[in-house]
Amino acid sequence: MADPSWALTWSNLQEIFGECEQRGFPCAGFRHGIFIETGTFLGQTVVALSPHFTELHTIELSRQCFEAAKLFAWKAARPIHYHLGHSARVLETILPKVSGPAVLYLDAHWSGSVTKGLGDEIPLTKELSLVSELLPHASLVIIDDLDLFAKINSFEAIDGGTGLATGHHSADWRSITCDSLQMSCSRRAHGCFQLPMQNRFIIMLHPCGGRSAEEPAAIDTKQVDRPMGAFCQDLVLRSMYAGASTGGGAALDVSAPTNSVWISMPGKALQSEGIENVRAQGRWWRHIADAIEKEYSNTLGHASSNFKNLQDRMQEERTKTAKLCQKSVEKTLTRDQCMALHDDLIQAFLNMPFQKKLAAAWAAAKGDAAKEQKCKRELCLPLQLPIMEKYGFERSEKGVFKCLWSVRTTFFNFKTEEDVDHEIMIRAVFLDFLVSPGRDPHPNVVQFAISTFPNEYAVLSEIREQALSKSS
Repeated sequence: MADPSWALTWSNLQEIFGECEQRGFPCAGFRHGIFIETGTFLGQTVVALSPHFTELHTIELSRQCFEAAKLFAWKAARPIHYHLGHSARVLETILPKVSGPAVLYLDAHWSGSVTKGLGDEIPLTKELSLVSELLPHASLVIIDDLDLFAKINSFEAIDGGTGLATGHHSADWRSITCDSLQMSCSRRAHGCFQLPMQNRFIIMLHPCGGRSAEEPAAIDTKQVDRPMGAFCQDLVLRSMYAGASTGGGAALDVSAPTNSVWISMPGKALQSEGIENVRAQGRWWRHIADAIEKEYSNTLGHASSNFKNLQDRMQEERTKTAKLCQKSVEKTLTRDQCMALHDDLIQAFLNMPFQKKLAAAWAAAKGDAAKEQKCKRELCLPLQLPIMEKYGFERSEKGVFKCLWSVRTTFFNFKTEEDVDHEIMIRAVFLDFLVSPGRDPHPNVVQFAISTFPNEYAVLSEIREQALSKSS
């Protein structure tokens, strides 16, 4: 499917950056920085901009649009965080974690067709207030549909199941004006301007802490919305599960059919199951699914030989590396032993006096990564050593590393998505959460903890909240 004329393009952004800099608002920090979009629809904008930003988020209220947009992710140059939910609620979660200057494209307002939000058509004022309050860095806010401002607009709604129009519906935009939007974030506004040729309204926001928009964007290493494998410090495990439970198909989902966050993997093959799920939504969606499938097939046809050769070379190198790593494992545990090992470690780390000491030491480190790791090592090692010895490993820090390497190489690293042992992996990620007080848990970890250790998890959460409040 061709990118629609109304999608925000890199050329559009270059024009906007130029206009901002003429008004004394530097934009170097926005180029190749962070991009956040509200109103994904089918994802054409965020996919097209993926080569130009280091971190990308897009938010969609409609589950049907969310699922369809994911099917376009194979075209993306970088991972994209797809969020399902109301834009205001999702922004409340992700804005405090943004690590640098951000471009925000606000396009979540209801606009007819199959889009969702007829009952809450215009979240712009709330979105801008949240950006002003929660995003500490310099921000460039781009609002689409300038021609709808300050009047009542009529849109045609379409039933995605039948593909037929269901009538026209009005949306009252009379309170949405350039002045009212700027007032929503006036304390930080550098200025604003209209771009009638792009049909967009632009607001420039200063950072809260006095930093310039020239600052380079950095990846937040403590970002909560990463895939589960990214919580593990092992690089091979992280790369293997760059999409686990979100984009890679190796779902760690313990009960919910779809998570509220999905992270795409560049180059990931189009999933036939996803195509069929969208196609089953009805006539309009069947047309979209057919178009996606056709484009994907045509693209592979044009570059199939190069793509296949690249895949073959990558698989050969991965197989060689896997064999070398497997040879380095001195002791291999059975699955039952591995499950028992994880359960023993979880019980050891769910000791509340230990958790109080760890939370206090972590809070005292005040974000110093070296100090955090030092306190983790000093407090965790005494609990780990007897368990290492119990399962035949050396009673030393070296024994701990050998045990971890054995488990990861046997059950996680270099496994295909179908061969991953999800039960062991969820325990491994839960363990990492137990020894990292400053890390927010992945939703699947929370679900596992509440279903397996409800009382302990409640106490643990309270301990960490108290330690955090004291340190601040």
